Amino acid sequence: MLLCTSGLEELRGILHYQLMHKQLLIIAVRFNQVMLDTHQRALCELELARKNLSLPNSVIGIQNLFCKTGDGFSSEQLVKEKAKYMNNLSNNAANSFYQITAKKAKCRNTISKKFSTQLQTVATQHRKVESCLRIMRAYKMRLLHIYCYEVMRDAYFDCLKIQAISTC
Repeated sequence: MLLCTSGLEELRGILHYQLMHKQLLIIAVRFNQVMLDTHQRALCELELARKNLSLPNSVIGIQNLFCKTGDGFSSEQLVKEKAKYMNNLSNNAANSFYQITAKKAKCRNTISKKFSTQLQTVATQHRKVESCLRIMRAYKMRLLHIYCYEVMRDAYFDCLKIQAISTC
């Protein structure tokens, strides 16, 4: 099967799809990491503050953790700050995470419409089932490559955003 040109073309399509998915995963990890870094750093700094340690250029406001009536840190204020960062992470940041399935679904609808249109056209032009199947098999591979290019074109802009953020 792989010795046929159609088998090789399908193997190329599989490889193209896997490379596209790999690139999307890399972009998603880097994008989501940018979203999580500040929150994770703040939570680690709160744990260090609990042990009476502080870092220079901290994300959290250390002055907010001091007890107003006594010396040292207020455990209530520490718990409130931790809850604030956890709430912000779960409610606000989670909505902005990079969603691979959403990026792929955007292009999938247009590709499926093209395929159904071509299927109707081929079915009316060719009487033999074997010729219809062969034509549609080749068309599927062409659409797969188009799909991969469209998804990666959209993801390219997200990649540029990540690079711009990381250089700042």
